[in-house]
Amino acid sequence: MNKVYIVTSGTYSDYAIEKVFDNREDAERYICLHDNDGCLDMRVEEYDIYKNAELKNVKVHYGIYFIMRENGIKFFDIVYDNKPIKTNINRSKHNYLKSYDGTLPLSNRNIFKDKDVVKKIVYDAVAKFEAEEAGIC
Repeated sequence: MNKVYIVTSGTYSDYAIEKVFDNREDAERYICLHDNDGCLDMRVEEYDIYKNAELKNVKVHYGIYFIMRENGIKFFDIVYDNKPIKTNINRSKHNYLKSYDGTLPLSNRNIFKDKDVVKKIVYDAVAKFEAEEAGIC
């Protein structure tokens, strides 16, 4: 298999990937099967599968990007880099709104599967950051 066939629908903010297939015929059959589901704009997009020896030598480093406000973590997502991800926490410059954003390293991507563990990592890192800012640590 050198290609994938992706059934997509919508445009711009409504754009969505519906399903991914290993052959064009199944992708076309899927569209025929779901043509009456209100997705008349489904289409098949074809992409080459990228295989390159250079990828085998790349070490992936994982991290968390987060946004935190006074009432909790508002957003977090996994980040990838080819060099180690460093702890980088920034506090909002606005005195009336206590908020933070930044990146934190993860030892492996499996940690990201447990959202409670990720939240604990973020809360602990921000607490340490606050203590260092206050001169406690």
